[in-house]
Amino acid sequence: MDHRASLRAVRALAAGPDAFVSALERAPDYDAAAFERFLTQHKLLDWAAPVLSSGRAAHLIRAGFRESLREYRAARLAHNQELLRESSEVRSALADAGLGCLFLKGLYFGHRFYGDVNRRHQVDVDVLVRSSQLEAALGVLARLGYDVNTNLDDGKPVAVRLREIRGRMAAKAPHAVTVRRGATKLDLHWCLNSRSLGRIDEEPLWAARRRFQLSGHEFETLSDQHTLAFLLVSLCEDLRRGACRAKHFLDLYFMLRALDPHVDWEAFCQRQRAQGVLKVSINVLAVFFSLWGCAEEFPGVVRAVSRRLRLVELRDAEGALALMERPRGSPENRLWFRRVYPRSSSRYWAWRLTRDLPHTLTRLQPSRGFALPEG
Repeated sequence: MDHRASLRAVRALAAGPDAFVSALERAPDYDAAAFERFLTQHKLLDWAAPVLSSGRAAHLIRAGFRESLREYRAARLAHNQELLRESSEVRSALADAGLGCLFLKGLYFGHRFYGDVNRRHQVDVDVLVRSSQLEAALGVLARLGYDVNTNLDDGKPVAVRLREIRGRMAAKAPHAVTVRRGATKLDLHWCLNSRSLGRIDEEPLWAARRRFQLSGHEFETLSDQHTLAFLLVSLCEDLRRGACRAKHFLDLYFMLRALDPHVDWEAFCQRQRAQGVLKVSINVLAVFFSLWGCAEEFPGVVRAVSRRLRLVELRDAEGALALMERPRGSPENRLWFRRVYPRSSSRYWAWRLTRDLPHTLTRLQPSRGFALPEG
C-alpha cells in the first residue's frame, strides 16, 4: 500500500466512516501494520482513531493497535484541554499588558476546519504578536513561569535569537522564539515569514483578524486568506526540511473545502506575487493535488493553478511523491526549495543561468511541463 493510497483513504474519511472503510478495503496490497505506521508517522491518529477504534473497522487493524488507540485518545483529550487552558491564560495575560496576540493553527484549525479540536493532532501553542512587541510579550510569558532564557529549537540563549531578529539580517532570522512551561511548548512568532519580511506589511494582518470561541474562551486569529497564505509557506518550509506530514496536507484539504467557493483566486495569486510567494503557493498546491487526487473537488483554485503550471519545479506526480517521502536533510528537497523560494531575485537568476542551467533549459521543453492529475 503506497503513500497515495493511504492519503486518499485518509481523505475519504471526510466523506464519512463508510467511505473510509471502503477506500481501505479497495486499496491494493492493504497492510494493516503499514497503515498503522503511516497514521502514526504522519500524525493522523487523532483523525482516524474514532473510526478505527469502532467495530465498523475492526477487520482493518490489529486488536492490539485498536486497544492502544483508546489509551491514546484519552491522553490526547487531556493534552488538548491543557493546551486550551494555557492558551486562555496567555491571551489574558497579554491582553492585561496591552498586547494583542493572534493564535495560529492548532486548536483553531481543529475547531474551524475539522469540526472538533480533538480530531486534529495538536502539539504546542503558536502565538503571533506584533514585531515591535516581541520583547514585551516575552516579559509577560516570563511572569507566567515560562522559561524565556533558552530557545528550545536550538538550545541557544533567547538573547541570541533576539539579536538575530533585531540585527541587520532579520530576513534570515527564524520567525519565532520557542519557550516552555512544564510540558507545554509555545512558539512566540514575531512575524509569519522572515524570508518575505521586506514585502509583507504586518498591519493588514491585524486589521483583517477574526475572532473565534472555544469552550467559552475568546481568541483572535488571522483571516482565512492570510491563514491559507501562511499555511502554504509553512508547507513549503516543511518540504524543504523533509518534515512534511500528511497532517499538514489534511489541514490544506479542509481549508480549501471551506474557502474554494468563496475566494477570488486570481486576486489571491496577485497578492501572493506581490509578497514574493506566488511560486511557493503554486508549487505546494501542485504537490498537494498530485498526492491527494482531489482536483475535481476544487475547481476554483485548480483553474488558478493550471494557468501557472510553468512555475512548478517538478516533472510529474512521481516527483511530488518523492518530495514528500525523502528523509530529513535531503539535498534534493533543499534544491527544490531554492528553486521555488528565492531570497534574492538577482542572485537567484545568476544561479539559475549558471550552476542550475541544465535544469533551467530542461524546463523550457514543452514535453517536460508539469500536469495536474485529473482525479
